Amino acid sequence: MNGVLQFVGRSLIDPKGTAQMLNAMRFNRGILWSMLVVVVCLSVLMMVATLALLPNPAQSQFMALSPFGLAVLLGSILIAMVFAFYFTGQMLGGTGRFPGALLLLTWWQAMGVAVQVMQLVAVMILPFLAGFVTLAGFAYLTVALVVAIDVLHGFNNIGKAIGTVIVAFLGTAFGLALILSLVGMTAQGMIL
Repeated sequence: MNGVLQFVGRSLIDPKGTAQMLNAMRFNRGILWSMLVVVVCLSVLMMVATLALLPNPAQSQFMALSPFGLAVLLGSILIAMVFAFYFTGQMLGGTGRFPGALLLLTWWQAMGVAVQVMQLVAVMILPFLAGFVTLAGFAYLTVALVVAIDVLHGFNNIGKAIGTVIVAFLGTAFGLALILSLVGMTAQGMIL
């Protein structure tokens, strides 16, 4: 457990160094996909716990989904993002590998879980700081994602990394909207 906390701390302080370390690692794809599944499950547990402890009418739509439905939705979004960031970066001259994209996006989502934990603790212990923690968490995750894409594709150019993130997000949003409309899931009535 101590090693996990040290890794989270290092990730928060030095996202570029952590992304470089992770990008240099070589795991087989089975391990990478398993890591993604574990992170998706942790994310869903955090979402369900947060909504149970702090009911939010704006998020009640997600409560209509079962935890399994949330996992499928979040997993689909993450998988689409992995492919989008990999292929968009390749189109823009990047040299990233697909397993690297999978590992870095899994790490990014794991850091999102860490931010969720901090937000929940802040809301329960120091509610007046909750907004600040949320804003700081969003800023950190945005910077960490741009840095991860820059490291993955070897751009050494933050502008190119930001462009990759924007194009990949637009592509992911469009693709998921199309798929969800084809399976009968709409923004006003999610069915799973």
